[in-house]
Amino acid sequence: AGPTKSFSTEETNYIRNYLGTSARLLNEKGELKEGKLLLMLEPALGANKPSGLKALLGEYGIVVRDDAVVYNKVNMPLFGMQTVVEIYISDDKYLEHEITKDIKKLTTVFYGSCVLSIAPLTDTMAFSAKAIVQAPDQSWGETEIAGKKRPKFDEDVDIYSPITLAIAAELREPEINANEAFTAPPHATKAFAGIGKKGSRIVVFGDTDFAANAFSDNPGNQDLVLNAISWLARREKELGISAKAPDIRRTVIKPGQLTVITWLSIAGLPSIGILIGGFVWWRRRR
Repeated sequence: AGPTKSFSTEETNYIRNYLGTSARLLNEKGELKEGKLLLMLEPALGANKPSGLKALLGEYGIVVRDDAVVYNKVNMPLFGMQTVVEIYISDDKYLEHEITKDIKKLTTVFYGSCVLSIAPLTDTMAFSAKAIVQAPDQSWGETEIAGKKRPKFDEDVDIYSPITLAIAAELREPEINANEAFTAPPHATKAFAGIGKKGSRIVVFGDTDFAANAFSDNPGNQDLVLNAISWLARREKELGISAKAPDIRRTVIKPGQLTVITWLSIAGLPSIGILIGGFVWWRRRR
């Protein structure tokens, strides 16, 4: 979680051997390797250094960018608010996956995130990656944060929504042609009998802070991490919303709700005062 310096070539080779690659899925016993990797990154901006894992993750269909996610938290003509810190996730921004299927009514808050994406699938890739969490609409990946009071989307450099914040990867399902023969990578077909029961799995998040104890009071943060761990361990029966100890939790206001509150404060309450004053004036005129 949040590597402070780049992994060396030797270290990445250890990870690669542990997980297995498209060309080497089996161990010395001829069995599928069953590595499990949970990785939490940060944007490679400012004091944050690149993790050195881009090439490694690319072999599993996961692309890591150095951009920081920016989005319009409140979209108003005069009082717009942009943030690169609090990124609220709920409802349809949890994509279809075992990790997220039971937590879509919970709100997860990411505290700064880099942009992730999925590499095009080729015939030689035995792993497939799937986006599981996306940033809110009107988000983009900002490449230049330092010195900017208000980040601005640059279509020539930045990438616009949909922006992916988390990805899960595992062995591909075999594709079968009309003759019912495997059309997936030839060097991987020997291992496909174990798909669904065995094989390495990977989950990558573009943020580390959301998993910290300090932010576990957000309803979805803890469950998203626990579900990712359960999925990696193939303990699917434990996926879902965990039991919570009764305590005091702060209210999480979604961007849409914050917009309504802002408008009510700016226009609603003063309008009520004006209407009451006008009514009193009208009554006195009579």
